[in-house]
Amino acid sequence: MHRACSHRQRRHRAITVIAVRSALQNERTHRQTRRSAGTIMSMDLDRAVAILKEAYLRSNRNPEASKFVGDGLLRCGACTDAVEGHSPRESHYGRLEAMYACRTCGAGGITVAVADAQLQAIAVRYWSRPEPVASWRRQRLTVLDAEIADMLAAGEYSRDRRNRRRLRQAMQGRMRRLTDRLLRLTDLSEPEFSLDFLVNGLIDRIHERASLAAAIDGGPAAGSTARLAELNQIRAEHVAVSDRGFARRYPERAAAYGSPRQREARASEVERQLWALLSERNWADATPEPPPTKTNVLTMDWGTSSNTRVSPRRALLRIIADDWPLVLQPRTAQAEARVTTSTGENLRPKSS
Repeated sequence: MHRACSHRQRRHRAITVIAVRSALQNERTHRQTRRSAGTIMSMDLDRAVAILKEAYLRSNRNPEASKFVGDGLLRCGACTDAVEGHSPRESHYGRLEAMYACRTCGAGGITVAVADAQLQAIAVRYWSRPEPVASWRRQRLTVLDAEIADMLAAGEYSRDRRNRRRLRQAMQGRMRRLTDRLLRLTDLSEPEFSLDFLVNGLIDRIHERASLAAAIDGGPAAGSTARLAELNQIRAEHVAVSDRGFARRYPERAAAYGSPRQREARASEVERQLWALLSERNWADATPEPPPTKTNVLTMDWGTSSNTRVSPRRALLRIIADDWPLVLQPRTAQAEARVTTSTGENLRPKSS
């Protein structure tokens, strides 16, 4: 009996030592993250909840509801109201093609295929100039820096054990019911569930920021040692070892980590490495982002693929519309309907 008690006591002391070491390591990691990410802002409960919810919702919704590239971006040349696309339909005269028309006066008279081809010509001419490309890259970099700083701060806040109960209580209403239903299916716990989507969003933004920074600076920053490939690798391992059902679904892979306690220790180490990498800003293997004219968003023929990649096409046109308001000039007795800028310049595709 005395031996059994002594064994239990030794085991309890060993577990306590491991827990204390883990807590100290987490605290050191938090301090390192705060030091290395000088742009991280203070975070409160409401702000953390909003960022976590947004990260989850962004991963489960279509970012662009519009079916047509010119929806709302084109203005009517007759009444200046917004122009909308209308899906093809059957009529007594046969199948009618998809058309653009003003939602107020009904003017238009141009097919979606023809108008989208003309919009592509405008986009190519606009983004072929270096000035708007450089300006857009700088503005996008500023937006990404702010988003990454907010998400890192929300992640640091959520990883603190003292804040987890507050976060669980704050996740109420429709979001709470939805996550509760998904938690039962995925065997994950909240708020780590939302934190998982936060990490995915962070990695996407980090990749985009690295490419933009490399394009602005003409290549990776001098002296940078962190690598995006390592970030991706650590993230993949983090997903595996943090999954509660990992050992059940992949027993051979789980056995490579040793005992459950060793696997738990590795999970803590991988998490520390992941968040340390997420706070990096300079990447040695960053590839400069090509200009829009070199991407398939603009190289693909819009006239024959009107329902393809609508969101990125609209993103490019939305920026153009601030400088060159896009106008659909209705069909008249003298001219066919066409897309122009507000200056009246006709920017239809050049005929070959």
